Amino acid sequence: MTEDIRLYDYEDTSFADYLAIDAMNASTLVHGLESMRQLKYVQDTGYIPQTDTRFGTALHGMVEMLPVEKFESLFEVIPDFKRHPDNVTSTGSPSSRKTRWVEEQEAEYREGIGDGIEVLNRTEYDRCVRMIRSVQDEPTAMRLIDGATKERTIVEKIDEVMCKGRLDGYLEEEGILWDVKTTSSLMRFERQVANMEYLFKMALYVLLLKERKEVVREVKLIGVIDSKRREDGKYNHCPDCVVYDIPNIVWENQYDRIKKVMQLYKQCKERGVWPGISGNRPVNVRGEVDLDIPLWSMPEDDSLVGAEEV
Repeated sequence: MTEDIRLYDYEDTSFADYLAIDAMNASTLVHGLESMRQLKYVQDTGYIPQTDTRFGTALHGMVEMLPVEKFESLFEVIPDFKRHPDNVTSTGSPSSRKTRWVEEQEAEYREGIGDGIEVLNRTEYDRCVRMIRSVQDEPTAMRLIDGATKERTIVEKIDEVMCKGRLDGYLEEEGILWDVKTTSSLMRFERQVANMEYLFKMALYVLLLKERKEVVREVKLIGVIDSKRREDGKYNHCPDCVVYDIPNIVWENQYDRIKKVMQLYKQCKERGVWPGISGNRPVNVRGEVDLDIPLWSMPEDDSLVGAEEV
């Protein structure tokens, strides 16, 4: 965007412009929990949006109630060439799959689309519509979405490191920060939150707002079922949406983790040395990391009784 990164707060930054801002972000910083080497690798290799990322961006645009005109200016729905009568196999049989002809038609169609416009296929668009309806049917989610400042980009210094964040939604008067997350199972959403380190990322957004002298009293996650369509046209799961409240102590406890990763990042940047996983864990005198086996994976003592007799 510019070589001179400035502190700013803007509500209408495009996703492409956000990616171009040369500053630390939550999705990169979180890799420091694994190792500084992994963080550096992600930083150096850059960020290339994949199909699911474009789909997620479209979903956010719909969930956050962009005006129809604005949504249409940002996204283009490509025709469903797979169901076109000219889509046939190499033997001439009708097909509903992605043949070479379909790939050629999609590539030609994409060439005629202007810069800055994301392309969705019909299946992705229908999935978006299906999920937004489940959100609209959830009054608690709509209360958070209505009146919130959405897709807000903030650039601030945290612990002397220039950081950026793109906030899904923030209700200024109530001090509520929220984020939309898709999931294949709301019953297992808690595990996804832990595996994807959502709490770490949300805490960084809280810190960005605090740097702007703004108050965050509550943090929420809006979980939305993302069910893909089967070959028979039906979906694997019914549409559903749940608003999760994150207890304050849970996201506040992430501050120390963020500070630790920030300190390590600054040290590595200064020294030019980026340790791997062993650099983040205690090692014994031989430089080895002890294998940490969770208790639930170990057999109970009773199950070993009589084993010597076998």
